[in-house]
Amino acid sequence: MLSAANVSRISDHQLENNNLPATGPAVTKQSKQKRTAKMILQLRALGYRIETPNPQPSQAQARSFSTLRLQRRARSAKRGPGTNMCGVELWRGNLAARFQKPQLTTRREGLRLRPMRLAILCLLASCLSPSMTQAQAPAGVPVIKIAKEGSSIKFHVKASVAIDGTFDKWDATATMTSPDVETGVLDIQIQAASVNTGSDMKDGKLKGKDFFDAEHDPLITFHSTKVVQTGPDTLDYVGDFTIRGVTKPEKLTFTLTGKGTGSGEIKGTMAFDRKDYGMNKGIPLVKIADRVEVIVDLKGKRVSGPPLVFKQ
Repeated sequence: MLSAANVSRISDHQLENNNLPATGPAVTKQSKQKRTAKMILQLRALGYRIETPNPQPSQAQARSFSTLRLQRRARSAKRGPGTNMCGVELWRGNLAARFQKPQLTTRREGLRLRPMRLAILCLLASCLSPSMTQAQAPAGVPVIKIAKEGSSIKFHVKASVAIDGTFDKWDATATMTSPDVETGVLDIQIQAASVNTGSDMKDGKLKGKDFFDAEHDPLITFHSTKVVQTGPDTLDYVGDFTIRGVTKPEKLTFTLTGKGTGSGEIKGTMAFDRKDYGMNKGIPLVKIADRVEVIVDLKGKRVSGPPLVFKQ
């Protein structure tokens, strides 16, 4: 009786010389054909699928060299991932067989494929990036980039003990929809927990629930909704200011320097009443005013597009 193990142990030399493992008396031509049929039935029982390339061969072909192609239905649990189908070919006449061992995709070969896949992805990204950039910045629109180096966001509160500080972590973007400076949109996002007054006691108090409440409302934001040029070098940015989760309209008044050079600086102040945002308490033994001033100093550069247009 043939088994999967027995089939795999048959050598090419034995098969090419019709020297199959003996299972009984001497093999005659008729018994050879019976054994071949029996072997096919046993291979079918082991899970092999038998396909005849020529469904209706001639009588001579059937006697001499009709080909039976057997392909094992390899079970995924046995062969594992990356294993090819095992194939067996028999020639009835001069009986010969060839057993093709499963070919495994090794881990090393898989690792070699990864750089190729990465290169293809990079190539696709490079092909798509120009169109993406054009979609983000239409032709004829200035693109302004704000540099953190040299820029700052600070605050000042009048008090019996000086309360001045800065925010170490923030982001700002200036988006234009046309060269007209009044079509710009300014967005500022500050991490409240990055407050730095130079005093751990003051920083801890300002981060707490009585002031910024940084644990529950970590961001302080400003989003402009309107820009008004009030003078040759002055601009008012009116927008929504949010702190402690409370949003109210406020105004940033800027003075512009470097107009017409492609690089410039806007520096301005926004003043608000802290009690309007729920900051009603104070610091023990320190008298604090209600008015808070935020000083914004941003340096920017036009990286593409036409120059900004100002009213004369």
